[in-house]
Order: sequence, then C-alpha cells, then structure tokens
Amino acid sequence: MQPSFAAFRAALASFVSSRALKLAVGPIVVLLIAGAIFLGLPLVMLMTGVVPPWVQALYGGAGGVAQTLLVVLYQLALILLVALWSMPGAVAQIGPAYSAAGPSPDAMAGQRGALAHYIGTYIVLCAVIQFLGTVPLLYGVANLAAQGWLAMRLMPYLALRKRASAGEFAALTKAWRLPFAGVAIAGVVLSGLIAAAISGAIALLLPGPAAFAGVTIGRVLGMLFLVYWFAHLSLRALAAMRGDAASARPALP
Repeated sequence: MQPSFAAFRAALASFVSSRALKLAVGPIVVLLIAGAIFLGLPLVMLMTGVVPPWVQALYGGAGGVAQTLLVVLYQLALILLVALWSMPGAVAQIGPAYSAAGPSPDAMAGQRGALAHYIGTYIVLCAVIQFLGTVPLLYGVANLAAQGWLAMRLMPYLALRKRASAGEFAALTKAWRLPFAGVAIAGVVLSGLIAAAISGAIALLLPGPAAFAGVTIGRVLGMLFLVYWFAHLSLRALAAMRGDAASARPALP
C-alpha cells in the first residue's frame, strides 16, 4: 500500500497546481454546454409547441429506461471526457519526476481496441446493474464497483499507452492489480466526496441555476484528482518494474 499512499501525496500536490485548473477548463465547459442544452430543451419545445415522441419519453413519466440510460451515459461521458482530456497533460506534467518511466519505442499507442472493450464492458455492467434498482444499497455498491472497474482498466492504459510496451503493460497490470483496484475504488469514492464538497459550497454561496454549475465543476475536479492519482501510481509502477528488471539482468563482463 506504500506506493498508493506515496502516489496519493504526489497527486495532491499536482492537483492544487495551476496546471490542474487549466486541464479542468475544457471538460467543465463541454459538460456545462451539454447540461444547458438538456435542461433548456424542454423549455424551448414548450414555447414552440413541438415535442417529438422521443423527447416525451426522455422527460416524461414513461421515460424510466431512457432516464436511466441517460444517467449511465453521463457517468461514462464524465469519466471518458476528463480522462481523455486531462491524462496526457497530467502525464506530461509529472513525467520528468519519473525518468525511468520514459516512452518506449514499442509503446502500445495504437491499441485502441482496448479502449472500446473497456467502454463496452462498462455499458453492459451498467445495464445489468439496473435490475438492482429496487435495492438501493446494493444498487449503489454495484454502481460504485462498476465505476471502479472502469477506472482501474482505463486510467493505467491512458497513462502508459505511450510509455509502456504491450508486454510491460500486461505484466504491470497483473502485478499491480490490487494497488490499482484499491486506488480505483478509493479514488471514485474520494472524487465523489470532493465533488459533493465543491458543489455544495457553490450552491450555498450562489443558489439557483449556479447549483448545476457547481455540481459539474465538483464532479470534474473530483475526477481530475483520480486522474492525477492514477498517473502518479502508473508511472511509479512502470519505473519500479523497469528498475527491478534492470537489477535482475546479469552484468556484462
């Protein structure tokens, strides 16, 4: 657990930097625009009197399935948007501190099928979890586990796809499975707490429509911290694995 705690401390230092705020701007703007469209769409259609059937299903009483799908897509979009947008910048920011985890000539940057596999599996998991909706506690735990699974698979891949070879990545994810799983679950919970604290403070200071902006800012910043935590842990793990391999290599005569 020592590497996880060391990565946590390093992530906290990176998270409070000005670079982290710059990385958060893009996802916040995109999600605010998407939210404004979703919230403003019913009002516009009400004023024009044109309400397509799919909109009635989405916003109306018969839209349970559609609304559930929307929640799943929002969670997926949040994780993907923040991870894809900010992970390259986070790795570039902290990379000089992990010289042993430099780019590999055999990096797996082109293996995009893994990303599609992670996304598809997460959607299937969320679809299955919906059957637990009648048991709120079990539903919440299963949803947390699904988000943790996606983070455990997605974050190390994004952090190392230009630095580790396919063989290094496979060996690393196997050897560091428990630290990655622990950071994923703890990070998802902690990112939720960060989001709740920030959004609650904004809603208290600026009630009304600003509360929605507060929720969005809080969720993005919470997920951004998880990105930094995984970035530090992934580079630390790669550097340690390469160091162990170098020390085990027989010395040249």
